[in-house]
Amino acid sequence: MSEQSLIIRKTEQDDLKHVLAMIQELIEYQNAEPTSLTLDDLIRDAGFTGSHPLFFSFFAEMNGQPVGYTIAFYSYSTWEGKSLILEDIYVKPTARKHGVGRKLMQATTEYAIQQGCSRLDLHVLQSNEMARKFYGGLGAKNLTETEGWLYYNFGKREMENILKN
Repeated sequence: MSEQSLIIRKTEQDDLKHVLAMIQELIEYQNAEPTSLTLDDLIRDAGFTGSHPLFFSFFAEMNGQPVGYTIAFYSYSTWEGKSLILEDIYVKPTARKHGVGRKLMQATTEYAIQQGCSRLDLHVLQSNEMARKFYGGLGAKNLTETEGWLYYNFGKREMENILKN
């Protein structure tokens, strides 16, 4: 695959059907529960229906075919201010080891810097060695190891339980 055929750009509405398919591929790769998200959800949440966008996304094409995406959203750090959380980065297996992931990370990072973000955060499954090596190779710090930070989550059921007690 030639690097000249690789295009990284902001995701457009018509790309979201491909993004949803790749989200499904990522879920299968991670042996995770199926998503309840629909194409209409992604279109709305990306701000294409006039609503405030909840995320932004970059899209990778190689030889005119969709091969990857990122999804990220803003957060706020009381230590450092505006920050960005990388929710997903996915590259199709056939396009891996061709610089697609690095180019997607560069586009996302450049956007974060342009938007005045102080940092880019992400989480990764402990078992995903390939991703851990990728992020480490780009200079990411594993805050669980270096600072003892742990990642917690309240799912919908847990949030409802908080309201009951």
